Amino acid sequence: MKPDPVRDAWIDFATKYPFAVRADLTLRSARWIKNKKNSVGEWIRLNDYRASENNRIFLDRLNKRIYGNAYRRYGKKLDVMMVLEKGSLNGRLHVHGLFSCPEWLPVDDLKRLIDESWSATPWSYDERLIEDVKSIYGSVRYNVKTGLDAIDLENTNLSRVD
Repeated sequence: MKPDPVRDAWIDFATKYPFAVRADLTLRSARWIKNKKNSVGEWIRLNDYRASENNRIFLDRLNKRIYGNAYRRYGKKLDVMMVLEKGSLNGRLHVHGLFSCPEWLPVDDLKRLIDESWSATPWSYDERLIEDVKSIYGSVRYNVKTGLDAIDLENTNLSRVD
């Protein structure tokens, strides 16, 4: 990676968060949608907007499963960094996510909830890797390897760290 002071500042900022789980989640490249008569209607291709919308659906499900009514009533959410990236080999869009884990929730349960919540989204694909973070610095740096433009800011939630 070439030196980039803005990217380096982002990496320094993001490494202050206690991310516990990293996930590489793959998206379908296209799918059928149903028409008003509930039969097969149209073949649509994935784009950046639909991928970001899929991330929102995923995080909505995940936060509801973890925080229950406190998510809706009080806005409790996980600290999450989401990055959308195109594969270099096949051009398939995929997501790199870093997730903090609440103290009261075992990390293995968070990984299971991530897997289940991703499976329930409309654009999810079976290829995924969900594992413990070995190095926060390395994970954040890997996620922004293509640049800061890849960060899905609408779905990234980083609350204040003191």
